Amino acid sequence: ARPLAGKTVTIFNRSEVIGRPLAIMMSNDGARVLSFDEFGPLCFEDARAQEIDIARAQALSASDIVITGVPSPHFPQIMPAEVQPGTVCVNFSSYNNFHESIIEHTPIFVPRIGPMTVAMCMRNALRLYQNFHHGSQP
Repeated sequence: ARPLAGKTVTIFNRSEVIGRPLAIMMSNDGARVLSFDEFGPLCFEDARAQEIDIARAQALSASDIVITGVPSPHFPQIMPAEVQPGTVCVNFSSYNNFHESIIEHTPIFVPRIGPMTVAMCMRNALRLYQNFHHGSQP
């Protein structure tokens, strides 16, 4: 099943830790993923990336889901007028990548990913490493 078939996702972050794996995962689930970082935009479809000429405004207005993780206070916050009503917005940066009024414009807004989520991700990564190198242990 491809639960994101027909959806457009824009991700502002292409780190090897979160942004790129998330883009690949979501494109494997059927989404067209527009990925932005300081080197420009890429489009991920079926886990393959290719360069694309698209502006931030065009990507945001076409998106069903917007995910940000820009670790900088200088990132221009995403304003409500930049996204369509009903867009799902998720910020996993420690900085506010969305303007605070976005909550009035979208039914689903996750303002930050909490420390417990990060801790659980680290725990899962450690378990994966241990299982890979030592086999599954009860």
